[in-house]
Amino acid sequence: MRDADGTYAITGGCRCGGIRYRITKAPLFVMACHCTDCQEQTSSAFSLGMPVDKDGFSHTGEPVVITKTAESGNESRAYR
Repeated sequence: MRDADGTYAITGGCRCGGIRYRITKAPLFVMACHCTDCQEQTSSAFSLGMPVDKDGFSHTGEPVVITKTAESGNESRAYR
């Protein structure tokens, strides 16, 4: 996706408007996770993720961090 000036940009946020984000670098890769934790979190068969470099990501607002032990036994964090 490109802005009007030709630069890469993806913007979005939560439905309430409390968090907004802007991604200005292409993702390193895109992944789909089908574990039961991700299915529960998204109420879907999978969740999608796309890691980006820190200097290509900015946000406004304060996300709430939810931490739990995942099905694998590892710590899982979700941001809302």
